[in-house]
Amino acid sequence: MRRSVYGLALLGALFVGVLAVWGWKHLRSASQYHREIARYTTAIERDRNDAEAYYERGAAYYDEKEYERAIEDFDEAIRLCPEHAEAYDARGRAYHAKRDYDRAIADLTEAIRLEPERAAAYEGRGSAYGAKDELDRAMADFNTAIRLDPRCAPAYTGRGTVHSVKGRYEDAMAHLNTAIRLDPKYAPAYYNRGNVHYRQEDYRRAIQDYDKVIDLDPDYMLAYYARGLARVNLAEYDAAIRDFSNALRLEPDYAEAYYTRGLARYDTSDFRAAIADYNRAIELDPEDPDAYYGRGAAYSCTWDYDQAIHDYTKAIDLDPEFAHAYCARGMAYAYDGDQRPGLARRDLEKALALNPDLKKAKDALANLPPAE
Repeated sequence: MRRSVYGLALLGALFVGVLAVWGWKHLRSASQYHREIARYTTAIERDRNDAEAYYERGAAYYDEKEYERAIEDFDEAIRLCPEHAEAYDARGRAYHAKRDYDRAIADLTEAIRLEPERAAAYEGRGSAYGAKDELDRAMADFNTAIRLDPRCAPAYTGRGTVHSVKGRYEDAMAHLNTAIRLDPKYAPAYYNRGNVHYRQEDYRRAIQDYDKVIDLDPDYMLAYYARGLARVNLAEYDAAIRDFSNALRLEPDYAEAYYTRGLARYDTSDFRAAIADYNRAIELDPEDPDAYYGRGAAYSCTWDYDQAIHDYTKAIDLDPEFAHAYCARGMAYAYDGDQRPGLARRDLEKALALNPDLKKAKDALANLPPAE
């Protein structure tokens, strides 16, 4: 398969986890957010030219994860005060949260132009570069942020994340531990340290860090998702399914969580529920061959070989080098009531040509009747 069955979230998602607004005050409850929003709305109604009120209301919307509203307020703050470096910084982070990394970089670069000593803007831009897999640029920005502010925990977290992605786990752990020492309540540092443990297959310690993230921020979607992955690797499928469901409660259109929950449900033999999850994953990302492959496997387990063959074929169309899909389709042809050994043999031989070590294909090929 193209990705490991229970692999970590994509690189961009890792750097979304790093994202923070260093130095912003973070409120503790929804009622506090709403009071802040109401207070600044009143200020704006009194003075439509109050750039700072728009900025502060945008910051509250950002903390409430209402990124479109935040961007609208930051737009207005910038229109009223074109030299407002903080507004560019904050709007860049809102674009980052929406995974619009190019706009994020543009805004954070402007914040740096306006305030060249602004450590937070370098940290934010580094996170955006990291999300685009431009790791050397990301590291350069994190280094500058730390030079300007040696206590910038998000920049140490960013450094650690870059080292982790490059497989330098000891360096990654050192930087992430520094971030936690500087700010013991900074959830992304624990999240990314959990990812280092996960990559080293130390799933129990990974779960401990993800637990801490959720304790600090119960709405941290990626922590539920990652904890679910760790629990699957420990065969704790029911707990994993609960975690994936919580991730989807927080981000209902996160295709990867439907896919992984489908895998976990498959592993508990709940094939109909798995198919439902794969259906939704495919709706959200119709170009993902793994989702078709997973749904085909679930259909095979319900003896619906025609539908399974259809899904395996779609997976192969999307990824012609997908050895497991050829193998699975070959086995479906062999098991199907129509008994199509010629098609089965063709697919199994193709699977072995792509992956000569695929034991399942070797065994299935050996069990086929002799070719005529």
